[in-house]
Amino acid sequence: MFLASSTVVLANDIVITGGRAIGPETGLDAIRNVAIDGDKIVTISEFPLEGDVVIDASGHVVSPGFIDVHAHGQNIGDYRMQVIQGVTTSLELEPGVLPIGDWYAGQAQKNLPVNYGASAGWTYNRIATFSETDPLATAAYFKDAQIRNDWKMDSANADQSENILSLLE
Repeated sequence: MFLASSTVVLANDIVITGGRAIGPETGLDAIRNVAIDGDKIVTISEFPLEGDVVIDASGHVVSPGFIDVHAHGQNIGDYRMQVIQGVTTSLELEPGVLPIGDWYAGQAQKNLPVNYGASAGWTYNRIATFSETDPLATAAYFKDAQIRNDWKMDSANADQSENILSLLE
């Protein structure tokens, strides 16, 4: 009896070869080849892989991306610069933004090259509470508040705490 055998090698969309693959979740840190189909990593191997596009990453790090948790630049130019540096998620978590719902709605319309996020601007609400003004998430508002120390140094009383939290809501 004669058995015919054929092996079909399926090429991946993209193969990244010879790079230092770092996988924080798995602890991987080794020279590997990485296959990507569509927008998903499908194989990480020490053996050669076939791909429609092959990228030689020798001498470079290959990783799923980095998260910047202290990114003040939240515009397209800043995001593009972060992507060049390997950032895939950019978060504004220090002063935050106001009003946060409007900010997220605006970001969603921009076709941005990274994942993004922000915290609600509690700093601005604290300034507003102590200065009895309306909170504004602007550099000028923050700069003008620097002449005051109460919002930075004083503990908020119960009424002030309630106001700060209500502004955050």
